[in-house]
Amino acid sequence: MSVCNDFSEISVLIPGYSIEDLPTDLPEEGASSLLNAVACAWHPRLIQRSTSIPLFRQAESLTGFPGRRIVLVPAPSESWMPHEWRSVLRDQGHVVIAGCTSREDWLTAIDAALDDDDSQADSNATMNNESLADGAASVTCDGRAAADSRPIDPETRDHFLSLGTVLLQTQLLSRRRHHFVDADNILLGREVRLAADACLSGECSTAKLHLAKCFEHLRETRERFYPMNCYLIDICIPGEDEDGKKIQQLLKSPTPLNLFATGRDISRWSAEHPAFSEELRQAISSNRLVLMTGHDTETRTSVGSMAATVGDIERCCSLIKKLTGMPPRHWARRRFGLTASLPAILHHFGFESAFHVALDDGLYPDRERSQFDWQGTDGTILPAASRIPLAIDSAAGFLRFADRYNESMQDDTAAAIFLARLPSLKSPWLRDLQVAASYAPVLGEFATMDQLLHAAGGSRLAERHEHSEYLSPFLIQSSVLKTEPPISGPATIRQFVQRLESLRTTLGIAGLMRTGLSSVEVSAKLLVIEAAVAQLELEHVDAGSTSTQSPDSLNIAANEITLQIAECESVLVSAICSRVPSKVSGTRGLFLVNSLPFGRYSEVVWPAGWRRPGRSPVIELTQRSATDERMLVKLPPGGFVWLSECESSQTAHPLMEPVKGEAALAEPLILRNRHFEVSLSDRTGGISAVTWHHQRGNRLSQQVGFRYERDQTLPDDGSGEVRKSSYASSRLMSHRVIEAGQVFAAIETVAELISPVDGSVLATIRQITRVDRVQPRLYLTISIENITSPVKGNPWLSYFGCRFAWDNESAAISRAVMGQISGFRAERFESPDYIEISDADHRVVIATHGRPYHRRSGPRMLDSLLIVEGESSREFLFTLDFDQPFPLRTATDALTPILMQVTSGMTPISASGSWILGVSAKNVELVRTEHCAATLEQSEELTLLLSETDGVESLCLVKTARPPTAAYAINADRTEKVSLEITDQGVTVNLTAFQIRLIVLVL
Repeated sequence: MSVCNDFSEISVLIPGYSIEDLPTDLPEEGASSLLNAVACAWHPRLIQRSTSIPLFRQAESLTGFPGRRIVLVPAPSESWMPHEWRSVLRDQGHVVIAGCTSREDWLTAIDAALDDDDSQADSNATMNNESLADGAASVTCDGRAAADSRPIDPETRDHFLSLGTVLLQTQLLSRRRHHFVDADNILLGREVRLAADACLSGECSTAKLHLAKCFEHLRETRERFYPMNCYLIDICIPGEDEDGKKIQQLLKSPTPLNLFATGRDISRWSAEHPAFSEELRQAISSNRLVLMTGHDTETRTSVGSMAATVGDIERCCSLIKKLTGMPPRHWARRRFGLTASLPAILHHFGFESAFHVALDDGLYPDRERSQFDWQGTDGTILPAASRIPLAIDSAAGFLRFADRYNESMQDDTAAAIFLARLPSLKSPWLRDLQVAASYAPVLGEFATMDQLLHAAGGSRLAERHEHSEYLSPFLIQSSVLKTEPPISGPATIRQFVQRLESLRTTLGIAGLMRTGLSSVEVSAKLLVIEAAVAQLELEHVDAGSTSTQSPDSLNIAANEITLQIAECESVLVSAICSRVPSKVSGTRGLFLVNSLPFGRYSEVVWPAGWRRPGRSPVIELTQRSATDERMLVKLPPGGFVWLSECESSQTAHPLMEPVKGEAALAEPLILRNRHFEVSLSDRTGGISAVTWHHQRGNRLSQQVGFRYERDQTLPDDGSGEVRKSSYASSRLMSHRVIEAGQVFAAIETVAELISPVDGSVLATIRQITRVDRVQPRLYLTISIENITSPVKGNPWLSYFGCRFAWDNESAAISRAVMGQISGFRAERFESPDYIEISDADHRVVIATHGRPYHRRSGPRMLDSLLIVEGESSREFLFTLDFDQPFPLRTATDALTPILMQVTSGMTPISASGSWILGVSAKNVELVRTEHCAATLEQSEELTLLLSETDGVESLCLVKTARPPTAAYAINADRTEKVSLEITDQGVTVNLTAFQIRLIVLVL
């Protein structure tokens, strides 16, 4: 007789009534226990000794099944089991395996259980044989005990487990697709049993042949409910400090891989491992790997400038092309960096697709698609993917695999699921899918973004998103993590970038003037400064930097950048000054350079002790006081002005004399100029009203306030009503006229912010409001002093802020994102450049000097955030410009200082000023300038990146003092080249709404 212990069934007890009810919201350990139990139920030792393939049983069902079973009980199922379930199952003779989580635990437990069962069987067989009569023959287990004793090839065993994993997901996917299609259990049972016999006999190749039939049958089963191709997109997202050795090993992935990396990551890995670059090149050229990249340091696009974003992408593209021989084609980033205008920028750099997913916090249009056509603000179409990746290394995530895959099958023309993971896998799910795909594309084939892009070609739906649909998480992150001053940190970076671009334009002006300055050397210095600014921003936003970077060290880095910028400014201004025709003279002077391609006014303080300035047409007005002499100077576009002391043979520039019967520019709590009158509040110290001469109506009001995170209940005033307020009260303490000249005027007010509950003082507000006679502008300098307690809480709800109000509730409120005008819908919005309030008759521009965070607090009110939790700055500037039809010019003017140098011993021979570089269209921004000196292989070139900012088509003339011999519009890698018309007025450039164009002027 046979004493071999075969099983009638392998039962996996699931926490539900059927596979359709399998829960997908289990915690990590429970999900891991369940999924590994399902996979390990297909262990070849179990398959060989069972008369059927593994089956799912309801956890409550302990009885009613014939024969002897091996029962696998995952952790989530134990809560479904009746009392003393272990004893019941063992009393029935079943082998019970439970209490396991990881795959290694299950495999060890299975081997131990089978070994124990075999030992007990051998013991029983020995006792039975001894009890037999003399001459009776002993029996064996048909050789299975001997087969079981052989070591199993781990790789082949894992292929069996992969079959169990994939079969489960196929069944789940069938139910999610509402097609209750199951595999043929008879076919599977026959082939997998033959495979198990071969595996246990050491015939691994034979076992894999039978497994291949099983996987192929599962593919046919899947094609019955989804007959089209589908794709598994393996996305590796390394940590920012990931070891390059792990990435180097990852390049040998058996399936196509998509690798997230910044330019800085790749540069570091290449430096650490010399062979990395060559292996990366080979992996990309063989289509085994796609780099998902696009940024060198991932600058913050929504709170920065287009110049910073373009520079960051340009550095990344240059580096990757140098290392791999080909530019990056698929854009992605770890940190939030999505904006509506990105498709135009990415298309300009030659990217073929984008990953429209925020991997950290932030708000963005989150409709998920494997592929769609992302339409930018200028109409540019860029293929993109917006499906959120599934964390494949997480059991809880993998349990939702079928649900997520089904969503793509329902919504996408090319079904795909994105699988995100780290370089080092800690769970076996991805490996299971890779094994299955090596046999047949049961759940789809592994593919790169390239392959997915081509598979979905011609069938993508177009989607256009607005800037108002995006909001970054940077304010909350920096306030909570204390990585930077949340308000002044981004503002400092924005100011550095603007000064850096000012230097580039100044270098272009110097090139047009043929100063002889080495463009290569200066450009190299500017690249060093640009890298330092990028590093400073990286340290500002890097949460890990808090352990190594103190505020003092960040300030030292910022001061070093300031010194480097000042040094370059001095070199450039000196070079330009040296090219202006001059003569020897005993006079001193000021040489001013305007790097912006449009004319503007500047306040210039004449040095004390000098003779008065000579007469000059560029001096608009001059005012002299007891302490100094100041002038309002009009600078030409992209040019210079040279002001000199009055020589003995010349007449000095006339001072502005008082006009008889004209009111003074400043009186107590009143400022005025030729455009308007400003009334300051006798309660808050802010602006009570700005009234245009001969017009009615208040144009703008302003005050500094403190907002509480929760409404404060006010003391009872006797009315019986409960009154609440979100803001502190203000009380004016003092005011004084600090300047009342004929050209410039200013008033200082000092107020206290008071708690509306108990009357305690929260802070002292010192505000200086300034005007000049000519411009319809107000300049505010706000100092917040003596803060009694630190600001705490959500930075969007609790803050010191500058509050603005206006009369017309229907006025349109707009802001700039990367220089381009945009609206917004929610209360919270970002704009480091400006906010514009406009209606049919009036416009007001509020330039924030780089501070990006603002909140609309009512139908005709908004707050510009100044101090939140973690903010260290206490002094803030605003520029308010009235009836300026092109608001970006105000913002750029406020951020770009005039370059100045003191001269002595010489004076200009003829003109005291001249334009060199100009852009005629006021709605076109000069984003970036590059000058390349002539070489043996290349002519001298001036490259200009232009951006249309107001959403209207524009015909722009680029004017240069030295006319170009040829002009072209190109893309970033110069693969496209279109000739531009050169006229007597300049180079004609057509730009559509929000378009960016790169033009090259051959000089």
